[in-house]
Amino acid sequence: MVSKRILLFIAISTSILFLIAISPYYFHNSIVEWYNSWQKLMFADICHQKISRTIHQNGIPAAVCGRCLGIYAFLSIGFIFIPIIKRFLIEKFRYSKVLLLTMFLIIVTDYSLQWISLYEGSNMSRFISGSLLGLSTTVFIIYHK
Repeated sequence: MVSKRILLFIAISTSILFLIAISPYYFHNSIVEWYNSWQKLMFADICHQKISRTIHQNGIPAAVCGRCLGIYAFLSIGFIFIPIIKRFLIEKFRYSKVLLLTMFLIIVTDYSLQWISLYEGSNMSRFISGSLLGLSTTVFIIYHK
């Protein structure tokens, strides 16, 4: 069982990562500023940050692609709400590994189909697949024994 301190640390750290990932919207006025921003550089080694695959607001992209943004967003949301759900609705969930593996296969399938050019996904489909993986990761961390 994961201790409450570890869950609190993970909840805070994933929330900070999510806020950093969306922060370029609020700190930069142009794509040139975004390109040289510390937010973009922070995620450069873990995300491809292709402009066409990044969710934009007012012409400014997030610091990560749509898929990574979904992962960070729903890791953060999951750690905020899953403990409440666990306490009041679902005390034991035995299928966290299956859920995580299923969501991982969905994201790999989505990526692979786009890579071999069978279809071109949208930023929303990438965000949704990332969100599913982020939320299932939260469930796995909380319920895994």
